[in-house]
Amino acid sequence: LITAKKLSLHLGVSCQQLTAVTDEESSLERSTVTLTYNNSQLSPSDYYFWYRQHPGEPPRFLISHSASGKPILEQISGLKIQVKEKQISMKISSAAVSDSAVYYCAVKSETELLWKHKTL
Repeated sequence: LITAKKLSLHLGVSCQQLTAVTDEESSLERSTVTLTYNNSQLSPSDYYFWYRQHPGEPPRFLISHSASGKPILEQISGLKIQVKEKQISMKISSAAVSDSAVYYCAVKSETELLWKHKTL
């Protein structure tokens, strides 16, 4: 018996620089989920910070990276960052139901700190 569980990702707030590419992402368990934001003002000096928040819990830091996509700290297994033109993506490989959460992306630019969130 094979049971397929579906994951759903909801994308929300829009800020000056970061805009979610889609409002919702869905995926089967154990597949790859990609969370993508457009950044019309991408700068080589930008740094990005990703967080995950499960219901009833505070956000937890996942990974940070430069505008080139290079992780600042050790990369977490199962997470991959991709920066392509004006898009910033975090890929979650082998997604599980436990990955269902709100995901936040913050960008630290030279002048401000902006927050965005998505729900998985």
